[in-house]
Order: sequence, then structure tokens, then C-alpha cells
Amino acid sequence: VDNRHRLMAHTAVSIICGLAVSGCTMSQPAATEAVMRDEASCLRLAGSEVSGTKIDSAVYVKTGTTVVDRPPFTLKSSSNFCRVAVTLSSAPGSSIKTEYWLPDTWNNKFFAVGGGGFSGGLDSAALVLLGPVAEGYAGAASDAGHPTVEGAQWAHNEPVKLADWA
Repeated sequence: VDNRHRLMAHTAVSIICGLAVSGCTMSQPAATEAVMRDEASCLRLAGSEVSGTKIDSAVYVKTGTTVVDRPPFTLKSSSNFCRVAVTLSSAPGSSIKTEYWLPDTWNNKFFAVGGGGFSGGLDSAALVLLGPVAEGYAGAASDAGHPTVEGAQWAHNEPVKLADWA
């Protein structure tokens, strides 16, 4: 497992465990319990730090909220969850945009989305994460350290971005 995946997994566990009603440890997660106590708990995450990583934003998504509105796709949430945006850094010059979707009731399982080719998967995360999050999975996706584009021009003379993607 590379540094990017370790960093994403550690941050996800830290966010989930830090918000769990009774907390948890790396070796023994809390039993299936509410991860988010309420909307206010979610919103308070914005700007805070978890394991030395600053949380960029946190939005409480309520059942019925439109999450994707890009024709031909219009998708609404079928459950409440906290959508947390974080920028990770594996090394100087690294900037990995990630999202963690934390359900109101967590089933102690984690679902990650990846992209194909050079894509990290963040652009398509909403298309894939809505179902698992509605079933209680905590979800995550990243941009693999670069915006989704055709081709690999983002990697030219960018060894850190290339390492984040790999």
C-alpha cells in the first residue's frame, strides 16, 4: 500500500473514530452506532484538524437533497450523511483532494472509490457512494493528487503528483 492510500485510510479512521458516539481504536471500532450526532456536529468539522490534516469543508446532506445534477444524471440522497472535504499532503508539493462521506449510522464498514486510467475518482464519487452510504458504509474518494483531465500532462515534470497518482 502506498503513502497516499495509507494517508487516506488513516484520515478516514481518524475522522470516523473522532466522531463516533463512544469513540473507537484502530484495533476495535465502536459497535454499529451513530457516527454523526447531528447536523451541528457535522458542520463544526469545517476548519478543524484531524490527525494534523485540516478539514476544508463539512456539509450535512439530508435525505432528498440533490447530490448530482449533471445531465443525464440527477441523483438525490436517500439518507442523511456528513460530506467532509479534506486536502491531504503526502510530501511537499502534494495536494490530494479527498472526500469522506459519513453516514448517520455507521455499519463499521468502509467503501472507497477509485477512478480509471489517470482519474482519481473524485469526479464520479457521488455516482458510486450514494448507495453504500445509504447502507451505512463510510465512503471515501480522492482526485489522486490532480484534477481529472484527458491525458497525463499533469505528470510532466511533476514527480510528486506522479507519486501521489501511482
